[in-house]
Amino acid sequence: MAFARYFALPSVFVGLLMALPAQAQTCPLRPIEMTHRPPSLLPGTELPAGFPQKSRTVLQVKVNGLGYADELFVRDSSGSKSLDRSAAIYIGQFWKWHSGCAAPTQVAVEWNFPATDSAEPVSR
Repeated sequence: MAFARYFALPSVFVGLLMALPAQAQTCPLRPIEMTHRPPSLLPGTELPAGFPQKSRTVLQVKVNGLGYADELFVRDSSGSKSLDRSAAIYIGQFWKWHSGCAAPTQVAVEWNFPATDSAEPVSR
């Protein structure tokens, strides 16, 4: 049980939110599906005791004409700077869209962690 508690990885759901006004998008973004994988936690990410098992990070992403994330910022925080930073770094480095379109979009990352019965911070 202790092994599972300290080394269990979160299940993550990533979805694109299409809640932007029509005039904000200059063209439809087409994701390169094989790059749109759930983010992983950065090494050394620690969650405080009592952190909720489920949380959500919403990122505002500006995609440039080459299909790369040009600018990213946290629109809605998960409540953990470490989780928000992990999501932003991963999506900025690995997610790609087909070139030829520059547009803003939003990305929602749903973090789901296994329950722990420890009062100590858990490193994931």
